[in-house]
Amino acid sequence: MTAVTERPRLNRLVLSRPGKRIVVLFIVLGVLGLAGGITVAVVNGSRANHTAHNLDSYHSEAVTAYATFAVTSQACAGQITCLHGTDAKLAEALQRFRRQFDGLTFPPQTVSDAQQVRNDIYDQITLVRQLEAAAPAAYNQMLGRLQELANHFNTDYVTLREQLPG
Repeated sequence: MTAVTERPRLNRLVLSRPGKRIVVLFIVLGVLGLAGGITVAVVNGSRANHTAHNLDSYHSEAVTAYATFAVTSQACAGQITCLHGTDAKLAEALQRFRRQFDGLTFPPQTVSDAQQVRNDIYDQITLVRQLEAAAPAAYNQMLGRLQELANHFNTDYVTLREQLPG
């Protein structure tokens, strides 16, 4: 074995003036790209928070409309004209919810779940409008279908809401 007597040489990288400018340019572009990415993430997070807050508020109104529908339907005591009036009020509330829902902007990863909720709302409105014109014999059968649609909507809503912040 031989002893190392001399220190290893370190060669300096020497760049020309244009080479230095290119290195500085890439550093600046990297910093700008990182800052832009952070800005986009903050803006998207803020939008998602806004969407979540509004969605909760709109959903609360729809739940209240369903609760009112249940109480008012019971008070109708089977009188079909009274039930049709109650159906009309529920349909109006669901249509208002659909308009509010359509005004929300959902993050890209939630768009398919939001579309499913939108379809659920549409299905409920369609059925409630049919109830509004249904004969007494068909009314009770259709009413059972409304409960199924409402349960399906709630499941899809929870799935969507769990993907949003807050």
